[in-house]
Amino acid sequence: MGSFNDVLDLIKTTLEGNTALQTFCTTNFKASLTVQRVFKRRTEISAFPVLLITRPEVKKMFLVGARDGIHTARLYCGFQQPDKEKAQDNIVEFEELIDDALSAPEPETLSAMNIKPTISINDEGMYHPHYFIVMDVEVHHRR
Repeated sequence: MGSFNDVLDLIKTTLEGNTALQTFCTTNFKASLTVQRVFKRRTEISAFPVLLITRPEVKKMFLVGARDGIHTARLYCGFQQPDKEKAQDNIVEFEELIDDALSAPEPETLSAMNIKPTISINDEGMYHPHYFIVMDVEVHHRR
């Protein structure tokens, strides 16, 4: 397998091209989902809905003839919803659709040995009308 950059690009492409996720965004937020690979503290958000992909951590394992890593891809997912009554439904469905999009393809399609969403935290409406989810995804990659 190649560089983990290839995996991040494939994750980005998978999320951008997921029909259910894009339909959800255009239906609920009247805009397409923007997906970017970024450094969290260096990114200005100019449009919603948005999904920012970072890679804050890798646990390296050296095996005979291979170099494995368990990479954490962290997803910052945000949208704008003026209607507080719809926001919680939106945040749950948004999270589920992202999980579905990453779980649908075989890991090999994304140049990974295994992909596993692990933890998700949301802001509980603290910044209404903007809502954010932070999701960690473990990706086992060999190069």
